[in-house]
Amino acid sequence: EMNHQRTMEGIAAAKVRGVQFGRKPMKKPRCFETVREAWEAFGELDIVFLNAGISQRTRVEDTSMQMVRTIMEVNYFAPGAIAKVLVAMSDAGRLRIAVTTSIAGLFGFPLRCAYSSSKHALYGFFETLQAEQYERGMRIKVLGSHSSIFFIDSRVMMGFGSSSI
Repeated sequence: EMNHQRTMEGIAAAKVRGVQFGRKPMKKPRCFETVREAWEAFGELDIVFLNAGISQRTRVEDTSMQMVRTIMEVNYFAPGAIAKVLVAMSDAGRLRIAVTTSIAGLFGFPLRCAYSSSKHALYGFFETLQAEQYERGMRIKVLGSHSSIFFIDSRVMMGFGSSSI
């Protein structure tokens, strides 16, 4: 009850300062400010859930490197960069980070070369972060779902970088 009240007060204070909550993608420079604003609004963060993802529906030979870079930026680099900021700001033993990935990160799926690569990279990065931060008491969970492959079409890039959304 007390934690819920503290959380709601923190959300209200953050909204007054212009922090946005929801599913809107954050631009790179703003995401670091948002992490710091959330930290200030709530005090030290206990749990952070990193959930980012766009997919594609193109064969490897039809996938531009710009599309690969865009998908890697959203799906891999953004969660990794946010985690680095959180680790630097966190006291030992309190922070829990959960990051979503996909079964597509364990092995390739047709028409998903960049998506599968980005989700595979999350496993490597966050499992390494867990190993490095374990003695500090920080805990990182990589959450992969076997069913997420069926929902990735809601945010998909088509050939030549056009979007289905």
